[in-house]
Amino acid sequence: MDDRFRAKYPRLGDGHFQVTSAESPRYNCVAWAAGQDSRWWAPIEFSWWPETAQVGWSVKALESVFKLMGYDIASDPGLVPGLEKVAIFAADDEWTHVARQLESGYWTSKLGQGVDIEHELDGLAGSPYGDVAVIMSRPRSSAPSAPPPLRYLSYDVVGA
Repeated sequence: MDDRFRAKYPRLGDGHFQVTSAESPRYNCVAWAAGQDSRWWAPIEFSWWPETAQVGWSVKALESVFKLMGYDIASDPGLVPGLEKVAIFAADDEWTHVARQLESGYWTSKLGQGVDIEHELDGLAGSPYGDVAVIMSRPRSSAPSAPPPLRYLSYDVVGA
């Protein structure tokens, strides 16, 4: 494994891990988990965020984003045929990262402005992302789902 990943995410070396894309600053983990790769989704100025979702860094705010896309709270991160899952990571009661489960049972993540990776769920736990706080699931569709309507956040939306 590349040393740049080993230092920041030490648990990635314990199991399945592979880089699946080139680096890209165009999108982040939230967009990637939502199946999008053209906009940066974040509750901060000069970013995109679903129109009717709560704006903020609380886990509940990120849950509201995925509820708009048909996800509900789930109890188990294990693979269930016919379900697509996301895992919301948090530290100090604020979300830090989100990963999406693949049909293989492995997870896919976008690491900031860097690469996409395929990994085991616990591969990112204990890293700067904290730990998995919430698992959500929805029926898996063969067609990509459309994102909820997005708005571009400006200073007056996110505050000082």
